[in-house]
Amino acid sequence: MRFSFFDSIVQNRATLFLSLVLVIGFYSIAGPTGFATDAQLRGLGFSLKQPANLFVFWLLHFGIFHLAANALALLLAGSVAESRVPSKHVVGVFAFSAAVGAVGFAFFNPGTLLAGASGGVSGVMTAAVMVRPFRAMAVIALSLLAANLLLVPLLDAGVSSSVDRLESEARDLEPALQAARQSGESKKAGEIQALIVSKQSEQRRIESGAQRDLNKKSDWTSHLWGSIAGALYVILFCPRTMEHGVENVRKWKKRLLAGIKK
Repeated sequence: MRFSFFDSIVQNRATLFLSLVLVIGFYSIAGPTGFATDAQLRGLGFSLKQPANLFVFWLLHFGIFHLAANALALLLAGSVAESRVPSKHVVGVFAFSAAVGAVGFAFFNPGTLLAGASGGVSGVMTAAVMVRPFRAMAVIALSLLAANLLLVPLLDAGVSSSVDRLESEARDLEPALQAARQSGESKKAGEIQALIVSKQSEQRRIESGAQRDLNKKSDWTSHLWGSIAGALYVILFCPRTMEHGVENVRKWKKRLLAGIKK
């Protein structure tokens, strides 16, 4: 089967759907700032004490850096997987891996809340490697390079620009506030003051969210359990497709050994 990234966007609808759900779901929760608040993380993060959040925790990421890395990896690895397995199984792998990854994480980290789709994404990546190993490994390497060398710097520049803009807008409102106070226009002064406070609050939220997002420590528990779940799903529901992946490895092995003998 021929594969190209364009084909993945046009034909592999489940992968595109899941990636869009991640982005739209996150922004519907976190809002336009691109960073979740501590209250949102506490309220929607998953733990064994908050089992109902199993249905929503994967939509909530720490911020746009966390979201972008997961969405890109899902889009690329999911496209490889969906070029071999039916769309329903890509969704199944993601959902099953996200759930297993979350429960595994919560079991080993009982006092920590989990947010993000890392477990589901890890499961899809593992499934892609099992059904189309060499293509998947190349795509995973590409997603890691793109995230670290392209996405993070671009997003960081965008965040810095937003912070500078909000700071400038709040500062530019100060003369109008002083003028309204001096002229006795208390209502107008109150409105301007509220606008300044709003912009400063948004600025602080972006700054603190970006710092938390970039400095968060990666815990590989959810990744590990998500990967195990993805592998188990493929073994149970897509065994023939997995056999094609194994056969592909055998062919490459024969070619490699033949090349060495020459």
